Amino acid sequence: MLSVRSAYLGLALGSAIIFGAASTKAADATPPSQTCAQELVVLGGQWDAIGLPPPTKPGQSRVEGRGGHNHTGGEVDFMEQQLGKAAKSCKAGQEHEAMLRMDAVRAIMKFAEIPHPASHHYVSPRS
Repeated sequence: MLSVRSAYLGLALGSAIIFGAASTKAADATPPSQTCAQELVVLGGQWDAIGLPPPTKPGQSRVEGRGGHNHTGGEVDFMEQQLGKAAKSCKAGQEHEAMLRMDAVRAIMKFAEIPHPASHHYVSPRS
């Protein structure tokens, strides 16, 4: 089961890298380090470094990784799903949605947030 999930996650992350994310607009002024595919690679590396194994049974209460990372089985499953969906969103050119999914994973792992490009900031219309 571990190799199947790892293979799927690797395939999803690899697809995002190979096919790339949608190109950012020139007016966006997004630093190159903040593109969707690049951030996915960074987060994937952090995920690998932590070494969280997939839960061995449904509802597992504790999954231990390196560096003091302890999560529930549900959290690990959720994070894996979000990483896979983020890779698909990157590939589809939905950079903002992908980065929001990566933010959810970062929050659970207690990693620092990354700034989003200016094009991701929404302004509410005036009435």
